[in-house]
Amino acid sequence: MTDYKSMFEQAVRTLAAIDEALGIGDDGCCDPDQTLTAIAELKAKVGAGGTAQAVAQNVFAFPATVTMTPEQALLSALEFTRTGNMQDVLVVGYDGDGRLVVRSSRMDRKEALWLSEQARRHALGDVA
Repeated sequence: MTDYKSMFEQAVRTLAAIDEALGIGDDGCCDPDQTLTAIAELKAKVGAGGTAQAVAQNVFAFPATVTMTPEQALLSALEFTRTGNMQDVLVVGYDGDGRLVVRSSRMDRKEALWLSEQARRHALGDVA
C-alpha cells in the first residue's frame, strides 16, 4: 500500500527547502504559487542575460539568516552599500582566536555605542 502521508510530508519539506533556496522564507503554508512565481522570475533574469553570479547575488540579498557565514553576511551588507542603501556601518565579530573585532565607518565611539544600542533594541523586538 502506498504511504501517501509520508509522500505528502516529504513534498512539503521539499517545497520548504526550495522556498529557502529561492530566498522566499517560511510563509507558513508552503504556497506553491509563490514558489512558482519566484522560479519564473529567476528564469526570466537568467533568460534576460543574467549570469549565475548575478542570480546568486540576488538570492543573497534576501534577509539574513542564522546560517549565514561571515563572508555571506558581509557580502549582503556590501550589496546594500552598492545600491546606496547604507549610510554608515558598525561591524562587530570575533576573529579566529575568539578576540573581539570592531570596525566602523565615519563614527566615533559615542555614535558606535548608540548604533549598537539600536541593534540591541532591534534584537529584543523594541524597534522595527
